[in-house]
Amino acid sequence: MKRILFFLSFLILLTAAYAQKKPARPAKAKTSTKATLKKTSKAPAARTADPYNKLAQEFLLFIRKDQPKKDSLILVDKLAGLGSPLCMEQLAADDFFTEKETGYIAGKMSDPGFSLWKQSFLPYARIIEESTLKAVFADKNQSWKLFQKEYGLGYYTYTAPVFLRNNTYCVFYYDYHCGPLCGYGELVLYKKTKKGWQREKSICKWIS
Repeated sequence: MKRILFFLSFLILLTAAYAQKKPARPAKAKTSTKATLKKTSKAPAARTADPYNKLAQEFLLFIRKDQPKKDSLILVDKLAGLGSPLCMEQLAADDFFTEKETGYIAGKMSDPGFSLWKQSFLPYARIIEESTLKAVFADKNQSWKLFQKEYGLGYYTYTAPVFLRNNTYCVFYYDYHCGPLCGYGELVLYKKTKKGWQREKSICKWIS
C-alpha cells in the first residue's frame, strides 16, 4: 500500500515539474479592423478618359477653323437640336446614310449623354448660359444692342458631334445668330483623313 501511495505521489510531482518546464505560447497579436482593411482593400482603379469626349474635343477644335471667325466663339451652353424639320427630312433622304444610321444620328443628337457644354470641354469658347441669353433677349427692342455690347457680334449653338463607321465620318449641326434677320445654320458631313477632318458635303443649310 505504501508502495502504491509513493508511486502516485511520484507521478504527481513529475507532472507538475513537466508543466513548469513547458514554454508558454506567445499571445496572438490583435489586428485592428482598420489595419485589415488597409491590407486587403485595393485602391480604386483610375478612371480612363471617355473616348467619345476626347474624339469630340479634337473634332470641334479642328472644325473651328472651318467656321467664319467674325469674333471669338460665343457658345450657348444648351445643346442645339437639328435645326428646322427640313434638315431631318434632307438627312433621311440622303442616299449616303442607311436608315439605321439616320435613326442613330437623330437619337444621338437629341440625347448624347449630356445636355450642356462645359467650359472644360471647350476651353477656347466663351460659354453663355441659356437662361442668361433669354434674360438679355427679354427686351426685343434693345436685345441685340445689349448682347453685342456685352458679349460680341453673335453666338453659336452646337449639337453633339455624331461619329459613324468606326469614327471615320462625323455629322454635325451648328447655327450662328447675329441679329433679327442675321444668321445661318448648317448640317454637315465630315470625313476623317490623314490631315484631319475634311468637309465632305453640306446636308442641310439655311441663311437669314
